[in-house]
Amino acid sequence: MSTASNPKQTTEQRSGQYAKFDEYVDYQVSKTGSNIKANDLLTTAVGISAIFLGYLLVFVLFDHWIIQGGFGHTARLVMLAGVFIACLGWAVWKLVLPYFKKVTHLYSANALEQTSHEMEGSLLNLIDLKQSRRNVNPEIISSLEKRAALTLSQTDTEQAVDRRPLMRLSYVLLFVVAVLCFYALFSPKEIWPSISAAISFSPQREFATQTQINSVTPGNTEVLSGSQLEVIVDLRGEVPDTVTLFYTSSDEGRVDEPLKLRAMDETRKRYQGMIVGINGRGIRQELTYHV
Repeated sequence: MSTASNPKQTTEQRSGQYAKFDEYVDYQVSKTGSNIKANDLLTTAVGISAIFLGYLLVFVLFDHWIIQGGFGHTARLVMLAGVFIACLGWAVWKLVLPYFKKVTHLYSANALEQTSHEMEGSLLNLIDLKQSRRNVNPEIISSLEKRAALTLSQTDTEQAVDRRPLMRLSYVLLFVVAVLCFYALFSPKEIWPSISAAISFSPQREFATQTQINSVTPGNTEVLSGSQLEVIVDLRGEVPDTVTLFYTSSDEGRVDEPLKLRAMDETRKRYQGMIVGINGRGIRQELTYHV
């Protein structure tokens, strides 16, 4: 006796989780609102950076070539205060206040409507009906949700964020940075003294010159009585026709006595001089010198 058995056939049903139409619409609207807010914050930050760096560039150019002797303390304070107030006010208006506000769903929905003509107001009508809290036929709501969800699924929602102001301000910032870097590399004057003066409240400041003293050797030192002192100066930038050292003795027998330095190395812009004392008898008292 034989028995035959049919193999038992089993089927597996895979269940997937899909977002409901209303959930998908709410997600896209909320995401668009967050993107709009982030874009506004970034646009404001880039704008403030462009304003501040633009101020530094204009300050440096005027300080070097237009204003004789550079900007004074009062003028620097007024300009710096003006820039700080403008940047702070702009930051509060465009960064701080929007941080505590919420981009409304209607605003986000309107931005999304602009990305597709197929919506034909369905998304705006849906959001408006939900926010109005009126008694509406659920079938109407369901139909609007389905239409909006299907249209959004086939739409590039990133286009709802207008990034053109951000791009324009980014180009402006890039241009200002490029000009500032180009000027720093090829200007005959150092820009750092002017930049330091532009952002400092101190009345003391350094002035940009076409010639910079890189080092003075030996600087402050002690020597034996009756000996001589060799001074070596390294310059940077444009070299003047003459480089002169002035020294003054403690008894004021010599006051700002000039000593012309001679070039040791034209390529390295190094100059040397020897303080030999009165009548060449060596240094017999304290003295101060400057180049």
